[in-house]
Amino acid sequence: MKKTLLLVGFFVLLTCFSCFAAVNVENRTGAIQIKMPDGSVVTVQPSDPLPAIPNGAVITILSGTADISATEGSQVSVVAGVSTVQLASGTAINVSLNPSTGAAVLAATTGTVTVTTNNGTTATLNTGSAVQVTADQTTGVTTMTANTGTVTVTTTNGVTIALNSTNPTFSTNDKGEAYTPPPPPPPEPLETGVQNEEAAKDISPVK
Repeated sequence: MKKTLLLVGFFVLLTCFSCFAAVNVENRTGAIQIKMPDGSVVTVQPSDPLPAIPNGAVITILSGTADISATEGSQVSVVAGVSTVQLASGTAINVSLNPSTGAAVLAATTGTVTVTTNNGTTATLNTGSAVQVTADQTTGVTTMTANTGTVTVTTTNGVTIALNSTNPTFSTNDKGEAYTPPPPPPPEPLETGVQNEEAAKDISPVK
Protein backbone atom coordinates (compact mmCIF):
# COMPACT_ATOMS: atom_id res chain seq x y z
CA MET A 1 0.00 0.00 0.00
CA LYS A 2 2.77 2.41 0.96
CA LYS A 3 4.64 1.54 -2.22
CA THR A 4 1.52 2.30 -4.29
CA LEU A 5 1.06 5.65 -2.54
CA LEU A 6 4.70 6.52 -3.14
CA LEU A 7 4.38 5.71 -6.84
CA VAL A 8 1.20 7.79 -7.13
CA GLY A 9 2.83 10.68 -5.30
CA PHE A 10 5.90 10.51 -7.54
CA PHE A 11 3.69 10.49 -10.65
CA VAL A 12 1.73 13.55 -9.43
CA LEU A 13 4.95 15.35 -8.59
CA LEU A 14 6.43 14.53 -11.99
CA THR A 15 3.25 15.68 -13.74
CA CYS A 16 3.21 18.99 -11.86
CA PHE A 17 6.88 19.54 -12.59
CA SER A 18 6.33 19.02 -16.31
CA CYS A 19 3.42 21.49 -16.23
CA PHE A 20 5.59 24.19 -14.73
CA ALA A 21 8.75 23.62 -16.75
CA ALA A 22 7.31 24.42 -20.15
CA VAL A 23 9.59 27.25 -21.16
CA ASN A 24 13.08 28.59 -20.62
CA VAL A 25 13.61 32.36 -20.70
CA GLU A 26 17.22 33.49 -20.59
CA ASN A 27 19.32 36.61 -21.14
CA ARG A 28 16.45 38.99 -20.38
CA THR A 29 17.28 42.67 -20.77
CA GLY A 30 13.78 44.12 -20.49
CA ALA A 31 10.34 43.58 -19.00
CA ILE A 32 8.05 40.69 -19.94
CA GLN A 33 4.44 39.89 -19.17
CA ILE A 34 3.22 36.34 -18.58
CA LYS A 35 -0.41 35.33 -18.97
CA MET A 36 -1.00 32.04 -17.19
CA PRO A 37 -3.48 29.43 -18.48
CA ASP A 38 -5.84 30.38 -15.60
CA GLY A 39 -5.99 33.97 -16.90
CA SER A 40 -3.76 35.55 -14.25
CA VAL A 41 -1.11 38.00 -15.50
CA VAL A 42 2.35 38.54 -14.05
CA THR A 43 4.68 41.37 -15.11
CA VAL A 44 8.38 40.62 -14.60
CA GLN A 45 10.98 43.37 -14.62
CA PRO A 46 14.59 42.65 -15.66
CA SER A 47 15.77 42.43 -12.05
CA ASP A 48 12.83 40.29 -10.87
CA PRO A 49 13.14 36.51 -10.51
CA LEU A 50 11.33 34.61 -13.23
CA PRO A 51 8.32 32.58 -12.03
CA ALA A 52 7.57 29.08 -13.26
CA ILE A 53 5.93 29.33 -16.68
CA PRO A 54 3.47 26.51 -17.42
CA ASN A 55 2.49 24.88 -20.66
CA GLY A 56 0.01 27.03 -22.60
CA ALA A 57 1.17 30.35 -21.18
CA VAL A 58 1.52 33.53 -23.26
CA ILE A 59 4.73 35.56 -22.91
CA THR A 60 4.59 39.18 -24.09
CA ILE A 61 7.85 41.04 -24.58
CA LEU A 62 7.38 44.58 -23.30
CA SER A 63 10.92 45.80 -23.91
CA GLY A 64 14.46 44.59 -24.49
CA THR A 65 15.53 41.13 -25.62
CA ALA A 66 15.16 37.55 -24.45
CA ASP A 67 16.07 34.00 -25.52
CA ILE A 68 13.03 31.74 -25.25
CA SER A 69 12.73 27.98 -25.78
CA ALA A 70 10.04 25.38 -25.13
CA THR A 71 10.75 22.14 -23.32
CA GLU A 72 9.69 18.72 -24.56
CA GLY A 73 5.95 18.29 -24.96
CA SER A 74 5.21 21.95 -24.31
CA GLN A 75 3.79 24.86 -26.27
CA VAL A 76 4.12 28.54 -25.43
CA SER A 77 3.02 31.67 -27.28
CA VAL A 78 5.44 34.59 -27.55
CA VAL A 79 4.13 38.06 -28.46
CA ALA A 80 6.28 41.03 -29.50
CA GLY A 81 4.60 44.10 -30.97
CA VAL A 82 2.16 42.92 -33.67
CA SER A 83 3.87 39.51 -33.98
CA THR A 84 3.06 36.18 -32.34
CA VAL A 85 5.12 32.98 -32.39
CA GLN A 86 3.90 29.57 -31.24
CA LEU A 87 6.88 27.76 -29.75
CA ALA A 88 6.66 23.99 -29.64
CA SER A 89 9.15 21.58 -28.10
CA GLY A 90 12.55 21.69 -29.74
CA THR A 91 12.23 25.27 -31.00
CA ALA A 92 13.83 28.44 -29.70
CA ILE A 93 13.89 32.11 -30.64
CA ASN A 94 15.67 35.31 -29.77
CA VAL A 95 13.23 38.20 -29.68
CA SER A 96 13.68 41.92 -29.12
CA LEU A 97 11.26 44.83 -28.98
CA ASN A 98 11.77 48.57 -29.25
CA PRO A 99 8.93 49.92 -27.07
CA SER A 100 9.24 53.39 -28.62
CA THR A 101 8.61 52.28 -32.21
CA GLY A 102 6.94 48.91 -31.66
CA ALA A 103 9.48 47.30 -34.00
CA ALA A 104 10.22 43.68 -33.17
CA VAL A 105 13.07 41.45 -34.34
CA LEU A 106 12.54 37.70 -34.15
CA ALA A 107 15.31 35.21 -34.88
CA ALA A 108 15.00 31.42 -35.03
CA THR A 109 17.87 29.98 -33.00
CA THR A 110 16.66 26.35 -33.05
CA GLY A 111 14.21 24.71 -35.41
CA THR A 112 11.60 26.26 -37.70
CA VAL A 113 9.14 28.80 -36.34
CA THR A 114 6.28 30.77 -37.85
CA VAL A 115 5.66 34.42 -37.06
CA THR A 116 2.05 35.57 -37.44
CA THR A 117 1.21 39.27 -37.50
CA ASN A 118 -2.03 40.92 -36.42
CA ASN A 119 -3.19 41.21 -40.05
CA GLY A 120 -2.76 37.48 -40.67
CA THR A 121 0.51 37.60 -42.63
CA THR A 122 2.95 34.82 -41.73
CA ALA A 123 6.74 34.59 -41.92
CA THR A 124 8.52 31.24 -41.71
CA LEU A 125 11.99 31.28 -40.18
CA ASN A 126 14.53 28.49 -40.23
CA THR A 127 17.47 28.26 -37.86
CA GLY A 128 19.69 31.29 -38.35
CA SER A 129 17.14 33.50 -40.09
CA ALA A 130 15.65 36.65 -38.58
CA VAL A 131 12.90 39.09 -39.47
CA GLN A 132 12.08 42.61 -38.34
CA VAL A 133 8.38 43.47 -38.14
CA THR A 134 7.03 47.01 -38.00
CA ALA A 135 3.47 48.29 -38.26
CA ASP A 136 2.04 51.70 -39.11
CA GLN A 137 -0.82 52.20 -36.67
CA THR A 138 -2.36 54.90 -38.88
CA THR A 139 -2.50 53.02 -42.19
CA GLY A 140 -2.44 49.45 -40.85
CA VAL A 141 0.48 48.60 -43.13
CA THR A 142 2.82 45.93 -41.75
CA THR A 143 6.38 45.69 -43.09
CA MET A 144 8.66 42.67 -42.79
CA THR A 145 12.39 42.91 -43.39
CA ALA A 146 14.76 39.93 -43.55
CA ASN A 147 17.68 40.73 -41.27
CA THR A 148 19.55 37.47 -41.85
CA GLY A 149 18.97 34.35 -43.92
CA THR A 150 15.84 33.71 -45.96
CA VAL A 151 12.38 34.52 -44.63
CA THR A 152 9.34 33.08 -46.41
CA VAL A 153 6.34 35.42 -46.17
CA THR A 154 2.79 34.34 -47.00
CA THR A 155 -0.11 36.78 -47.32
CA THR A 156 -3.71 36.09 -46.36
CA ASN A 157 -4.65 35.59 -50.03
CA GLY A 158 -1.92 33.00 -50.60
CA VAL A 159 0.88 35.05 -52.15
CA THR A 160 4.31 33.72 -51.09
CA ILE A 161 7.54 35.65 -51.37
CA ALA A 162 11.08 34.90 -50.20
CA LEU A 163 12.86 37.75 -48.45
CA ASN A 164 16.66 37.82 -48.38
CA SER A 165 19.58 40.21 -48.77
CA THR A 166 18.66 40.81 -52.42
CA ASN A 167 14.95 41.38 -51.79
CA PRO A 168 14.75 42.17 -48.08
CA THR A 169 11.43 44.00 -47.56
CA PHE A 170 7.75 43.25 -48.12
CA SER A 171 4.64 45.07 -46.90
CA THR A 172 1.01 44.04 -46.41
CA ASN A 173 -2.11 46.10 -45.78
CA ASP A 174 -4.54 45.82 -42.88
CA LYS A 175 -6.16 42.79 -44.58
CA GLY A 176 -2.84 40.97 -44.88
CA GLU A 177 -2.61 41.40 -48.65
CA ALA A 178 0.38 42.67 -50.62
CA TYR A 179 0.70 46.44 -50.29
CA THR A 180 2.18 48.78 -52.88
CA PRO A 181 2.69 52.39 -51.80
CA PRO A 182 0.71 54.82 -53.96
CA PRO A 183 2.75 56.96 -56.37
CA PRO A 184 3.50 60.48 -55.21
CA PRO A 185 1.05 63.12 -56.47
CA PRO A 186 2.16 65.17 -59.50
CA PRO A 187 3.53 68.62 -58.76
CA GLU A 188 0.93 71.35 -58.76
CA PRO A 189 1.15 73.69 -61.76
CA LEU A 190 2.33 77.23 -61.11
CA GLU A 191 -0.22 79.97 -61.31
CA THR A 192 -0.27 81.97 -64.58
CA GLY A 193 1.11 85.08 -62.98
CA VAL A 194 3.95 83.14 -61.41
CA GLN A 195 4.69 81.40 -64.72
CA ASN A 196 4.94 84.76 -66.53
CA GLU A 197 7.18 86.11 -63.81
CA GLU A 198 9.47 83.09 -64.01
CA ALA A 199 9.53 83.33 -67.80
CA ALA A 200 10.45 86.99 -67.63
CA LYS A 201 13.44 86.12 -65.46
CA ASP A 202 14.71 83.81 -68.20
CA ILE A 203 14.67 86.46 -70.91
CA SER A 204 18.20 87.84 -71.33
CA PRO A 205 18.53 91.49 -72.32
CA VAL A 206 19.39 92.11 -75.98
CA LYS A 207 22.93 93.36 -76.40
